Amino acid sequence: DIFSLNHDTLVERHLSEQNISFADGFGPADGEVRFFDPSLYEANQKVKIFKLHGSLGWFRFSKTVGGVNVGRYGIPTHWDHWHCRDAQGNWIQDSEGKPIFLAGTYNKIFDYNYGPFAEMHHWLHGVLKEHNIMVMSGYGWNDRAINGRLTEWLYSSMDKRLFLLHENPELEIKKKSKSGMWHLYDKFVNDGRLVPIKKWLCDVRYDKLLEQIRRTA
Repeated sequence: DIFSLNHDTLVERHLSEQNISFADGFGPADGEVRFFDPSLYEANQKVKIFKLHGSLGWFRFSKTVGGVNVGRYGIPTHWDHWHCRDAQGNWIQDSEGKPIFLAGTYNKIFDYNYGPFAEMHHWLHGVLKEHNIMVMSGYGWNDRAINGRLTEWLYSSMDKRLFLLHENPELEIKKKSKSGMWHLYDKFVNDGRLVPIKKWLCDVRYDKLLEQIRRTA
């Protein structure tokens, strides 16, 4: 289960290039758009990607069905999101005119309750209850809502382990984070709940990471 706060599509492109199938919450193309369908996460798919802050590839489309305007979120199959058709050849209108993603500081928390964001965070809540191990990379600890979930998860059991990949976490996270989670850094480390691995993700070998997780967890 991969949860990302990034807006880019780097992970999806890399998996596709490696011919690794994954579920991202969007179905097969209906014409020129893959529409959002959260039930796809329930399928037996080994790799699942959840974009908690949206994506540069997400757009909100609308079309008229029986005289009624219907809106759905989708990913175009080509670059021109202004000119997309469904499987019947009908035009689908881009109703927002821009990608659907969240930016800012505390305003994002309100938007977590709507659209695909609500579904993504619903899955985060469920997945956290299922797993004891999390590997974190690239997160600056500055999202208050995410931090609340992470703190609750870490405190829920002594079996929870958060492996943090970061070359200098004491300076870049503990000292610079603007959220309330930073003051728990030392306690989490001393309790063994937070395990800093002082390397960037690109410098970590997967087999070595698994060895350390098995030794620690």
